[in-house]
Amino acid sequence: MNRLFVYRPNEKGFDDWVGDMPFARKIITDYEAEWDSVVKFRNHKEYASAYNYYKRYRDFKNSLDDGLRIHLLFKLKNGFWRHDFTPAIKAKLIEKWMEFECPNNQSRLKRITDEEIGKQIKEARRIQGIGRKEMAELLGISENTYKCYEDGSRSVPYKIYYLISQVLVILE
Repeated sequence: MNRLFVYRPNEKGFDDWVGDMPFARKIITDYEAEWDSVVKFRNHKEYASAYNYYKRYRDFKNSLDDGLRIHLLFKLKNGFWRHDFTPAIKAKLIEKWMEFECPNNQSRLKRITDEEIGKQIKEARRIQGIGRKEMAELLGISENTYKCYEDGSRSVPYKIYYLISQVLVILE
C-alpha cells in the first residue's frame, strides 16, 4: 500500500498529522531494515513520502517553544494529551502548525473536500466490484453512514479511511 501523508489545513488535519507519526516511523524503519532490493524499490515512493513527512515533523517540533514541544512529545509517546492540555494550548499548536505548513499563506497542504474523498472511495469500491452494503459490513458501520461518506455529506474519520484502504488492498 502506498500511504500518502496529505492533511486538511484544519484541526482535524492537525490531529491526523500528529496521529500519523507512528505510521511514518514504521514505514521508515521497515524500509531501512529491508535487505531485499526489489522490495526496497517497490516501497521507495512510500518511504520517501514518510521520510519527508518525518523531516517536516522534526523541523516543526524544533520550532516550538518548550511548553508546546512538551505537549506534542507527550502525545506522541503516550497516545493522549497531558492532563494539563487545554483547548487554548491546542489552538496555539494548530496555529503554529498552520504557520509552519503554510508559510506566507502558501499552503503545502493539499485541500481535499469531503465530496472529493467520497468520489475516490466510491470509485475504488466500484473498481473492486463491491456493493455499498458489503463495504459497510466489512467496515463495521451502517450502510447509511457509509453512503454519507461516499456522498461527501459527512467527513470520513481517519480510522475509517484507513480501514477502507486496508479492505481494498486485501481484496486486490
